Amino acid sequence: MALLLVGFAILVRIADPIPTQVIRNQTFDLFQRIKPRDAQPLPVAIIDVDDRSITAIGQWPWPRTRFAEIVETATRDGAVAIAFDI
Repeated sequence: MALLLVGFAILVRIADPIPTQVIRNQTFDLFQRIKPRDAQPLPVAIIDVDDRSITAIGQWPWPRTRFAEIVETATRDGAVAIAFDI
């Protein structure tokens, strides 16, 4: 009897009929309403240099020391990789 039940469960899982999909999706939705996953912070941060930044920091082109300060600050804040699009 147990072997028959396991065989039926495997068949339902492989065939994945629409009623099974609906039940699975509704169960997932219910779990997400009861205890939703915590939102993870985005793994990418973009530092945008706008007109206000140029007014505060100085006109372009910036000296290498300014870029070094940006890299040091980003690294201290946990950056793993840093890229510049100039």
